[in-house]
Amino acid sequence: MANPKRKQMKNDEWHPGRLLEVSGSYWRTCALHAGVKLDIFTGIGDEALTAPELAKKLGTDEDGTARLLDALTAMALLSKKDGQYRNTPTSRACLSKDSDRYIGHMILHHHHLMESWSRLEQLEQQSGKPYFTVLRARVDQPRLTTRQLHELLADSVTGIPAEPAFRVFLHRCRKRFASILLQQVIDSLQEPTNEDIELELIELGLHHFCKPAMGN
Repeated sequence: MANPKRKQMKNDEWHPGRLLEVSGSYWRTCALHAGVKLDIFTGIGDEALTAPELAKKLGTDEDGTARLLDALTAMALLSKKDGQYRNTPTSRACLSKDSDRYIGHMILHHHHLMESWSRLEQLEQQSGKPYFTVLRARVDQPRLTTRQLHELLADSVTGIPAEPAFRVFLHRCRKRFASILLQQVIDSLQEPTNEDIELELIELGLHHFCKPAMGN
């Protein structure tokens, strides 16, 4: 009978191949997010299009579109023949807005959250205020009280306010993140009304994340 502990150790082992696989997953994530954000799969639909044809249809840069299409082809999300790109059955079913099985809104949910965390970290580096560090710790340690969270960070993180002011700073961190996320969603829409923005937030499952910045 196999030893469960030995099996667990084997599953947790790191080796060069696994490290490179994890490292390479980042560019695949970026390519997938870009493809959905730019409506690549919806733009192709049931057609076979060249990069210039799709770029013209979507209003995107031709060279950048070609590079993205090749990346998506390498991921087996598109097929390429004689310079023309087609959707695969999976991308047509799951990544085209014309499909009832479209899951792009969930992918955009991930994209906006990842990008917002990245921008919050950039803000921390530029301002010297630990917005990212504090909010990330709050998310990673949800069971800690605010006082316990302060104790955890006070001795190791520069710029942590004294305990009485820490609650206020934590609220500011949430509001900063919400503002960044909200602006990202607004920027992804063309001249949106307030109703357009709210409906988009609801569809992407981001409405509650943005509440601190919405004033209602």
